[in-house]
Amino acid sequence: MKKSSENRYSRPLQDWKESQQRLTNIFSPAILKSVALEREELAFRQELLARFRTPRNLEERITRKLLAQEKDQLEKKLYPNRVIRFLRQVSVFLAERFNTGTFNRQQHKKASRSQSSFRSQQALTKLVASQVKPALVRNETQQAFVGQEKFSESQQKNLLEGRSVERKGQWYRLDLADSDTKGRFALKSIPTGFDLAAKLAKFPFSMPPQTLEKLQAGEQVTFKVPTPSGEQAISLRANPSIKSLDFYDHQQKRISIKQLLSPTDAPIHNIGRQRKARMAVS
Repeated sequence: MKKSSENRYSRPLQDWKESQQRLTNIFSPAILKSVALEREELAFRQELLARFRTPRNLEERITRKLLAQEKDQLEKKLYPNRVIRFLRQVSVFLAERFNTGTFNRQQHKKASRSQSSFRSQQALTKLVASQVKPALVRNETQQAFVGQEKFSESQQKNLLEGRSVERKGQWYRLDLADSDTKGRFALKSIPTGFDLAAKLAKFPFSMPPQTLEKLQAGEQVTFKVPTPSGEQAISLRANPSIKSLDFYDHQQKRISIKQLLSPTDAPIHNIGRQRKARMAVS
């Protein structure tokens, strides 16, 4: 098949230049240096790069490289703080990743999309933690998310790793796909009647000391439990969004309590093939 000679970046870029020209006629040439317009230009360039991800010809490949270079320079100008810039990039990536139908990409089947989204979210929360944790320790960023000063350092790390934290009777989590103009993630309160103590009381195994307090602080509690096939190391997290407890095996794959108690010798992480691998202790 003959490759297209059309440069798909050309028309949107020309439209943007014409828009800039009209604005300078209305206001003044100084408007092009305004922060508001530069932020709009950054968003436009990011959208354009995401819209046409794979160049079809040499001209498009060159245009994409130049466009990405200008985007990076503009981003560094608007967000000089390296950590804030990284957090913003993660936010943009998440928004592109999880919005359905974005930029005319082919939609996958629901099950496939759900599994892919979960794996991507796990990878991104690890990536956020690896970049932000050292900065928090060095106290280089005080604006990783809105309301950060209300939480202890360990709670901040747990929120940035994607877990929920309880504070004064209210549960909170970060929306890693939502950030403000300063690159700070949005802090969301979770409206639940989640009784964590009651859930733990129904757990069929003995709990390590201070499990309740650790889960409320957003920690992941790891311990060993007896099963028909021998002792198994599992991890436990609070999930107040659906009023449940989430279980993971030693490979950090979701499992169910039913599977742990099963006499089968099959690997306990086979539950990952099921539609949902989360269990609410009821």
